Amino acid sequence: MINKKIIGIIIVIIAILAILGAYFSTNSIQSSENEKIDAGYISLSAGHSLVFIAKEKGYFAEQGLNVEIFEFPTANDELNALSAGKLDVAVGGIGEPLVQIDNGKNFTFIGGVMSGDHGIIAKNKSIANDLQSNPESYKKYKIGTVSGIPAEVITLGYLNEQAGITKDDLDIVDFKTAPDIINAIKAGKIDVGFVYPAFQYSAEKDGLAIVNTTDELIPGLPDCRVTINSKDLNNTTAEKWIKYDKALIKAYNFYMNNHTETLDIASKYVPLKGKELEVATYNDHLSLVTDPYEKGSIKFYELLKQIGYVDGNVNVSQHFNTTIYKTALDQILKEDPNNKNYQFLNNLYETQKVD
Repeated sequence: MINKKIIGIIIVIIAILAILGAYFSTNSIQSSENEKIDAGYISLSAGHSLVFIAKEKGYFAEQGLNVEIFEFPTANDELNALSAGKLDVAVGGIGEPLVQIDNGKNFTFIGGVMSGDHGIIAKNKSIANDLQSNPESYKKYKIGTVSGIPAEVITLGYLNEQAGITKDDLDIVDFKTAPDIINAIKAGKIDVGFVYPAFQYSAEKDGLAIVNTTDELIPGLPDCRVTINSKDLNNTTAEKWIKYDKALIKAYNFYMNNHTETLDIASKYVPLKGKELEVATYNDHLSLVTDPYEKGSIKFYELLKQIGYVDGNVNVSQHFNTTIYKTALDQILKEDPNNKNYQFLNNLYETQKVD
């Protein structure tokens, strides 16, 4: 009798161990099957919040992606890491990757994370008012830039269109990062600076003045594109990038519907607080949309050619794979066809695609 009880207990224990083994084995397999992706973002850029949201809300994981995100001081640093194979996907800039493409780098754009809100800042309001009222006034001041950033490109394009001014007419000094520019203005070494989004708001808090945001000068131009190495996109990897875009699209819907929690998430990655963080994440100049913006990117490349930053011999459309993005968007619309945010993205895609 005792032996039967012992045998019964042993059988139960074996059954439990088998169930637990199967559970942990399955979860281990699922974990190992999650595709690893290393993604970048730019320091102080609340405009990259869709990446933060997709990570923190589990949208990447939901798609079977194990995404780690890494901070870079500039878009060119991020793109150099991408080109060197140290990063799988970048979201830094539009001018910077287009210039690198013009110089022979083979990148492909599969989506976007933001547009607008790059800033022109000045030492004081007097200089800011002078620049706002008369484009010719830019000739009077020493200007700091991080070479190739949208604020520089768009301002130069605007000045050329409005007053025939070229870069050679201006006193421009190159800096490594936007904080270097802000510090140089404070130290009296320069008068004006071109900076990435959010830096103009921290600069304003420190007593400097905002001249303009880039969308006020030339509307409709995109910024940070979802950029990968062209060699990393093929029939085998396409599904991975569709999933990546799906996570970002879901993050956009969250961003539009969850203001307070979005700020909480952004605060984990961006060293801003309170009103400063809020205006850097939600303002009328900033558009956090996921569309590839093919037409707008072609226009940006033409602007780069106009100001002499590229030779202009690249067919930019050949560096877009809009099928990845549209497939992701169609799959999400099928799941949630009445969602107004997804409908907006679909309409935007139709206006920006190149037939």
